[in-house]
Amino acid sequence: MYLVRTEFAVKEFIQILIQTRKFLSAVEEEATRLQFQELFENEPTFTSEWNMGESATLSRIKPFVQWKMKASALRCVQDVCATGLLQIAKQGIALQYQGNWKKDCPLGRQIENEYLRNVIWHGRNQAMHYEEELLPFKKDPTKEEKKKPKYKQQEDMIKCFSNLGTNFSLINNPKVCLARKVVELLGWDSYENFRGDLQSLLMPESSVREVGASPK
Repeated sequence: MYLVRTEFAVKEFIQILIQTRKFLSAVEEEATRLQFQELFENEPTFTSEWNMGESATLSRIKPFVQWKMKASALRCVQDVCATGLLQIAKQGIALQYQGNWKKDCPLGRQIENEYLRNVIWHGRNQAMHYEEELLPFKKDPTKEEKKKPKYKQQEDMIKCFSNLGTNFSLINNPKVCLARKVVELLGWDSYENFRGDLQSLLMPESSVREVGASPK
């Protein structure tokens, strides 16, 4: 079944997320220490916004910049792994319910003012296409644009993220991958939690039918 086939990948993604979360905390702590050291122990030549004064030298700020780059790299790894988890979850829904997922797939547990099924579906789409322009946010979308299926899909995605709270609002997070935050909100810090959520959507009422198999 689908959960068996994807178990190894899911466990690996979760393990990497846990490990990088620990590393990221240590890296950010060191970057903060170096920043305050430069601000208070040395001549205040740059601020938290990275504004540099004339007397700042690369040799002095290099350690701080290096640690900030390490933190950025770790966040990128986390985004990739979190996107992978959402992709596997959404793919399971798509295989099971095909084009009827809105009608046939259970909503699942409530998450803030949304439901598990929608968070997975729109969370994956946002993670995969976060750099794209959101048509509903255009100042004056044309009638033709409003008729496009993509317009309605993006409207639904915007609504879903708004229902998760201000920190998830796509207005407040333009062109930002929110996969990591979505996975943290879902509580997928163990395989058991991920599997439980997927089972509630793919095997409601203890159904054991193979994911993607034709109903009898």
